[in-house]
Amino acid sequence: MLYGHRNDASGFARALEELDSALPAVMNALRPSDLLIFTNDHGNDPTNTSTDHSVSMPSCSRIAPA
Repeated sequence: MLYGHRNDASGFARALEELDSALPAVMNALRPSDLLIFTNDHGNDPTNTSTDHSVSMPSCSRIAPA
C-alpha cells in the first residue's frame, strides 16, 4: 500500500475499495483446489500522526472456494 505510511486515509480507503471491487473477479477465477491468502507483515493506521508501524498485529485472511 502506498497510503498507510503517508497518513493518507482517503487514499488508503480508495485503495481498499479498489481491492474490494476486484475481489469478485478473483474469487470467480479460483478453482476448487485453489487457496487465496492475504497477509501483511504489520498493521498500519493511516489516521495516526506517526508514519511508523502504528499497529503491530498482522492480519491473515484465508479464502477457499465453496
